[in-house]
Amino acid sequence: MTLSLNQKQAIHPHYSCWVEASAGTGKTKVLTDRVISLLLSGVKIEEILCLTFTKAAGAEMSARIRSRLLEWTTLSDEKLTASLTPFLGSKITPEKKQQAQRLFFQVLKSASGIRIQTIHGFCQFLLRSFPLEAGLLPHFQIMDDAQQKPLIDKALQKLWETLPKETTNFMVRHMSQSQLDGFISFVLSHRHILADSNTTQNNLKAFLNVDTEEDPLDVFFQGLPPLSDVFVELFKKATQQDQRLCDVVAALKKDSLNEKKSLYPLYKDVFLTKTGSPRKKICSVEFEKRNPHLMTMLKNEPSRIFACRSTACRSKVLATFEPFSERGRRLFKNLCTYQKRA
Repeated sequence: MTLSLNQKQAIHPHYSCWVEASAGTGKTKVLTDRVISLLLSGVKIEEILCLTFTKAAGAEMSARIRSRLLEWTTLSDEKLTASLTPFLGSKITPEKKQQAQRLFFQVLKSASGIRIQTIHGFCQFLLRSFPLEAGLLPHFQIMDDAQQKPLIDKALQKLWETLPKETTNFMVRHMSQSQLDGFISFVLSHRHILADSNTTQNNLKAFLNVDTEEDPLDVFFQGLPPLSDVFVELFKKATQQDQRLCDVVAALKKDSLNEKKSLYPLYKDVFLTKTGSPRKKICSVEFEKRNPHLMTMLKNEPSRIFACRSTACRSKVLATFEPFSERGRRLFKNLCTYQKRA
């Protein structure tokens, strides 16, 4: 396969490159060729690190590199020269050919070979290299989901036997089995936020970015565009197609914030469809041309509605969680302690 100019630049050992391409366009070949190019330039095997998302991708890269290096050990001089040309160009010397043919055996003799790992695998390598600095016991083991589930079930069984009856009743009344499993998974994966019972609520507020002192709808209507009486007068000329927008915007002229908040569902429906996506048009083309200033004022309303809805959802999560900050602290403490020991 002949390399393009961009691919030749990407495998050059003296360049730092970002490769972005769609599937099947040769990214893996470029990456493997770059590793080989680094080896040919004299970079030590132990100084090369390749990180991949999956083990399969790493295995494929490793197999391609070994296959190429093994092939070089048996090629004739003419074929070896042709194979090295994409990497060395015209700078192919007898010494470079000998170096290329020795690379396969150097990789075999290397303690770790060419290190091609997943991101998770590399992180585990770092933790195993520095367990005390990471606050872990030496020789720790990583549990997979299949190993973890029976241990969690056993720990939970012991936990239920020691929890006060009112706490277990509260959990059963408010959660199905699947919701409870999801809740426990959430607790374990966010234990650095939830484990300290003294600061759980404040940590969760910060985590969710929620200000409990403010009602999301209050904030939303305080930022409502200034809909002047002039625009309201213009609405009287609206066609039947535009009447919904006119009625809602005219109703928002009320002074009472509570009255405005009661109109939020209607106001939201002006800008969003039933599925929650922005409407392509909120009024007729003719009405938009007659009231360009109004359209300018209302163009950011879908984004403001999305932000309000997001804040309201996060506030609901916090309100739902609040009882657990009192009744579920022992659950958090036991689960997080179990996870740390396991």
